[in-house]
Amino acid sequence: MNGTDANIRATSWQADQPALEQIYQSVFVEEQAVPREIALDGSELEATHFLVERDGEAVGCGRLLDSGQIGRMAVLPALRSGGLGGQLLRAIIAHARQLGMQRVFLHAQKPAIGFYRDHGFSGLGDEFTEAGIPHLLMELALESQVVAVAYPEPFASLCVEMTKAARRSVRIFSPQLDHDVFDRSELASALAEVARSSRYGEVRILISDSRPVVKRGHRLLDLSRRLSSSVTIQKLSAHPELPSDSFVLSDDRGTLFKPNDSDKDGFYDPDSRTRAKPYIDKFDELWLKSQPDPELRVLRL
Repeated sequence: MNGTDANIRATSWQADQPALEQIYQSVFVEEQAVPREIALDGSELEATHFLVERDGEAVGCGRLLDSGQIGRMAVLPALRSGGLGGQLLRAIIAHARQLGMQRVFLHAQKPAIGFYRDHGFSGLGDEFTEAGIPHLLMELALESQVVAVAYPEPFASLCVEMTKAARRSVRIFSPQLDHDVFDRSELASALAEVARSSRYGEVRILISDSRPVVKRGHRLLDLSRRLSSSVTIQKLSAHPELPSDSFVLSDDRGTLFKPNDSDKDGFYDPDSRTRAKPYIDKFDELWLKSQPDPELRVLRL
């Protein structure tokens, strides 16, 4: 099984205590023999918790303290080879960036040190023992980092990840709304969450050719029909300024970009207003020149 269909959401101890406590009991207390009074250390109410769910079942968790400490990272044993741990860690880091944190840190169990190094964390000091388990203090500076991205993967997976981190808006520009990248159930679900997040939640999708979308069908077309007040697809007629690139913008700071030549790498920068602004300006300018396409309306027999 892979982790691409998992949902990771920020929550609180008050909202999801039974699910969180069940994972704590299974992983920390029973599997790792951590005393319950240490696993539940009294910081539960002040932390932001993250719950990983698959098919409505809680399968993993983590938390972030106001100090920037990440902790209680856990995924149930049967799902540890599917990449959920990495998705969970990236979601927590993205949340810390949104809060304006300059650094995050954690106490890494010795077997997991390599995992955290692979995600950019650096070790500090010597190993120490906590709850009878060797640990290493590790930290990650949260300066914005531009990452080269291949297309269609991991572009498609990063699109889902960035959408899940969005609070209010997502803008998508893709000339034909590529099925390989955008016609995915996990992306449709993440966009629906943004659209429903508040009365200000908004998803705008800009295309230049609606024929492939209409002919083959598309999950995002279905989504726009179900949530027509907050998910909008419009078509941009050909003109000299029409770009052939694809890009996704999350709120006012996340950018995922693919140049016209799909053999070239795009880039991903989840947290830079400076980098996102010219793409937002271009999208908004093009949006004003676009219009609804009758071909995208619900067909009535």
